[in-house]
Amino acid sequence: MTTKLMLAHNYTDQNVIGWHMSEKLDGIRAYWDGSKFFTRTGKSITPPKAFLECMPDGIVLDGELCVGRGKFSETSSIVRKTKNVEKYNDDWMNKITYYVFDSPSAYPFERRMKFLYENIGSKYRCVEIVKQTVVKKQSDIDKELRRVIGLGGEGLMLRENGSMYEGKRSKSLLKVKEFHDMEVRIIGYKSGTGKYKGKLGSYDCETKEGYKFNCGSGLTDKDRENKLEIGVYITVKYFELSKEGIPRFPVFMRVAERQSFD
Repeated sequence: MTTKLMLAHNYTDQNVIGWHMSEKLDGIRAYWDGSKFFTRTGKSITPPKAFLECMPDGIVLDGELCVGRGKFSETSSIVRKTKNVEKYNDDWMNKITYYVFDSPSAYPFERRMKFLYENIGSKYRCVEIVKQTVVKKQSDIDKELRRVIGLGGEGLMLRENGSMYEGKRSKSLLKVKEFHDMEVRIIGYKSGTGKYKGKLGSYDCETKEGYKFNCGSGLTDKDRENKLEIGVYITVKYFELSKEGIPRFPVFMRVAERQSFD
């Protein structure tokens, strides 16, 4: 495989009104070059003959091979087999679906999706196009994320309207995972730079356990002009905790209702 795949950055409260939103799949990333499957790192994937015969010949696709929500281990067990693959024909044909979310080409995303519906549609038994919906307001993301998580899904993917396919990690492709939140204490400030010069850049924060980190995402212009006092407790949301117990990709939400760690 010579094509480099498009990879996502993390969603950290960016303005994504008008972007396309879809479920983030819990499977094996798979690039179809028109005749063969490859992993994200370029290794061959070897389905049985019957599955390959279900694939569209000569059409380049980007997607994931997946059994279903919360079944990554089962998916991996089936897809990563490279020997005597015909023995696992029933598993491939009855459990695995190739969920397609893109077709790498030199056209904007909407045209690429149109191409998929015109050329793939529901013509192929083992292939399904991932449904996209447009984000009309920021709250759509939290609502859809809660729905997907409630069904056992992993998260969401966001694609910028009019974006091109880039064979690298792109800011026009974002992944959204389940948010957590916690109360932390402000212990200092960092000054802003660029358009925020002379204003608050971010808060130095401390968790209940004493771990220190920096939080600037989520602050409005008004927040930056009227910084909170040191000692005030704020609520931040984040994706997960690092091994050191520090919130990853923290986003300021509001002044905490309870002004203590108790």
